[in-house]
Amino acid sequence: MVMIALAVCVGCIMLSSLRKDAWPLTRYPMFTRRIEAKDMVAIRFRLLRADGSADWWRPRSHRYEDCIGERIRALGTAEVMWGVAEMLRLLALDEADTSRYQAVEVVERSFANGRVEDRQVAVVPVPHRRLPIDE
Repeated sequence: MVMIALAVCVGCIMLSSLRKDAWPLTRYPMFTRRIEAKDMVAIRFRLLRADGSADWWRPRSHRYEDCIGERIRALGTAEVMWGVAEMLRLLALDEADTSRYQAVEVVERSFANGRVEDRQVAVVPVPHRRLPIDE
């Protein structure tokens, strides 16, 4: 029994060191390929206020921001308006009052030269609509 456990451990170590993809040990999306830090890019949304202060959007689930950001990255800046509209829709579901925000800054965050770098993709004004129910 000890020999079988030892053989399995040695096999796993060899697969890991050789970076081979062998099901069921390494067939998970996060482990199937090596990702360098310089290749990691994330899209973030910063909510800008009239007084100059800003807050990062923190949705209930981090997957919201990931999914919207991936679509923007995959389809290019043409999807920025869709991404901001979707982000504002989700924000309105979380917070009843979004009138304190003036604009949404779309930021591409990456890691380069040993530090985090932010690149502004777009700044989109937040539309403030009065609903008939508000009157």
